[in-house]
Amino acid sequence: MKVIGFCDSTDGSDWTVLGNDTVNLTVDTKVVYAPKRYALEFDKADGTADTVLAAVYKTIDLALRGFEPNDRICWLINIPDLTNVAYSFVRLGSDQSTNYAEWRFADTSHTAARWTVAWSKLGNAYAAGTGLNWDNIDSIAVGVAFDLETNALADILVDTIWLERVAVVEDD
Repeated sequence: MKVIGFCDSTDGSDWTVLGNDTVNLTVDTKVVYAPKRYALEFDKADGTADTVLAAVYKTIDLALRGFEPNDRICWLINIPDLTNVAYSFVRLGSDQSTNYAEWRFADTSHTAARWTVAWSKLGNAYAAGTGLNWDNIDSIAVGVAFDLETNALADILVDTIWLERVAVVEDD
């Protein structure tokens, strides 16, 4: 397991909101990953950005050398109400608005108000813009996409984001 995002601080160059449709970014003591004391908490608002997203991001320095398409990207997320949710997601890229790869986890795979271990194979990414330079990743984002831009929801929690190698055995 390679942790690529401890979601435990909003100080300095740590996590920040991705646009003004995400508000009230803070830390909360409701965590799953035991070595940590905090998880990120934020809200979806009907802001002027006119997006369906509630998300946070941060700058990182990461290369995915040695990872394979069957390996996984995973995140811990707690969504209090799934009524207007489309999916949760993680993005890696050179920026969070035009050039990135995004992995999605359907709303039907979450349980409302409970922690979910969301994961997707690295090879299942959606690409935006020029996609992702696997050897030079400098940003990460995590959040929730809603059905409508006007949807709102308080108290979304995100704990940790990590990569997992998956051993694949093939029969001849």
